[in-house]
Amino acid sequence: MTLEELHAELAAGKLRPAYLIAGEEPLQRDEALAALRAHVLAGAPVDFNLDRLDGTASSKAELIDALRSLPVMAARRLVELREPEAPRALGRGLAEALASVVEELAQGSASVLV
Repeated sequence: MTLEELHAELAAGKLRPAYLIAGEEPLQRDEALAALRAHVLAGAPVDFNLDRLDGTASSKAELIDALRSLPVMAARRLVELREPEAPRALGRGLAEALASVVEELAQGSASVLV
C-alpha cells in the first residue's frame, strides 16, 4: 500500500487492525505513522492510549498486555512496535507473539498495532 492509498483508506473511515510500515524513505514512514496516530487517537489523550514498544527491549508479555489494554476516553488505542525483526526481539518470541495478536486484533480488538 502506498502512502496515498493509506490516506484514502483513512479518509474513507477504513481502519485495519494492524499495519506494517516499511520502506526506504524515512520521511514517508514517518508521515504514514503520523497519519495513523492522528486517525486512531482522534484527539484522545495520548498518555493513556498510545504505547511505544521497542522490539529490542520489550517482551512478548509487554506486547500482549499493551494490545489487550482498554482505551481511556477513546474508541481505540495505538500500539507502536519498533524493530520487531531485530535479532534480540526474535530471540524473545516477539515474532510468534505478533502472529497470534494480529489474529486476535482482527476479531475486533480496541487496539491498532503499527
